[in-house]
Amino acid sequence: MALIRLRRAALLGTFVAVAVSFSGCEEHAPRGADVCAEAVTKNRWCDARNVGFVAGVPIQSRLLFDALDAHGHELNLRAFTCPGCVEAIRTGGFCDKCRIGWVDGMAYFSRLTYHLARGRVVIAADHRCPACRDASGPTHWCDVCKRGVVGNTIFENRADFLGARRGFELMLTADEASRRCETCALAILANDSCFFCKVAYLDGKPVATARRN
Repeated sequence: MALIRLRRAALLGTFVAVAVSFSGCEEHAPRGADVCAEAVTKNRWCDARNVGFVAGVPIQSRLLFDALDAHGHELNLRAFTCPGCVEAIRTGGFCDKCRIGWVDGMAYFSRLTYHLARGRVVIAADHRCPACRDASGPTHWCDVCKRGVVGNTIFENRADFLGARRGFELMLTADEASRRCETCALAILANDSCFFCKVAYLDGKPVATARRN
């Protein structure tokens, strides 16, 4: 847990550095400092630095980044017969049974990516609210401007903020785990178990350890 807290604290520096670089305030920044700018704002992999970004967070593991799948998918909507999906497609909601969320007719396969798609990406330099700029963590709800912030994404709707925050915290836990075992990182995302480490996870926490053969 201490490592995770340190990781989250370090994210503050990452967001500030990204904001400064984008806003042109870093006078002596090396050329190409914004080489990953598009990847940061569009949740993409940056080949130049061999790192991916989701909600502004650098993800070192390509396997984990691909599993996070922070993009919408265009599917044949008529192929869905699940009542929950049919309703979610109509309303832009989330089907808990199929674990698919819908935004503008695009499918998102996790709560995190679904809620991120319903938010708006900004950089720290664009925050007009002093309370938001002074916030001490990468996620917060601001009672002054009545908006929530998760990484580099702003939410006007509190329910979307809370959903994104839960997924964001799980992503940070998985990212930390990926440094020792990428399979554990995937298991954390899926509430599954790691075949190699013989550890099962629920809500980001180990809940059981299978006996090794």
